[in-house]
Amino acid sequence: MKAVCDIKGEFDDKDVVIIGAGGTLSLYKDKLNKFIIANNVKTIGINNMVGICSPDYHLWTNTKRYIDFGSCISPKSIPIFSHKFSCQFIRRQWDGDFIRVFYSDVKGRKISIGKKYIDGYFRTAGCLAIMIAYIWGAKNIYIAGMDGYTYIGKEDWVVGQHFYGSGMTDSSDWDMEKDKDDIVYRILKNIDSFGVKFKIITPTVFVDFYDKSLLSEK
Repeated sequence: MKAVCDIKGEFDDKDVVIIGAGGTLSLYKDKLNKFIIANNVKTIGINNMVGICSPDYHLWTNTKRYIDFGSCISPKSIPIFSHKFSCQFIRRQWDGDFIRVFYSDVKGRKISIGKKYIDGYFRTAGCLAIMIAYIWGAKNIYIAGMDGYTYIGKEDWVVGQHFYGSGMTDSSDWDMEKDKDDIVYRILKNIDSFGVKFKIITPTVFVDFYDKSLLSEK
């Protein structure tokens, strides 16, 4: 069984798009797919995003998300599972080959990359995926569908945040979700300070990293 830190050069000289499941993908699906094809990029999917494309790699770190959506994994994809998932748990919905990602997720821990573990505090699979793309040597790292929990705004809280149109955010408390976004924002800044450069290419609350030019009409 392969582990993320065992794999070197998987993305050398290749651009990578990490695809979350934010609601903005509904508006940017066609542009995103054109960008992926035109630039021959590799893709890492997060949770239930297969309505956009079948990603090259499909990352799962949340047990509830896997229980709810694990059946969506395409046979064309290679799943990456958290080391916290038992083989028995994985085999409930996937019977093929897969990759393990070993990582810590402890508040206050500095980012470092060891022979086996990715150390740090990442909070979401999307943040962890940035590190995976970096370890695998991505030339450029782009992110789509990382809207943020509160991108839809407090006044529209009754609307689900995911592009596939079902489910709400993690709770019904907008202020609690805003706190989560603040944490993720700090994590993204920590990843950037570590030396990992990336751009979010769909609208997002994390505006410091948003580059709207890449999916604009030429």
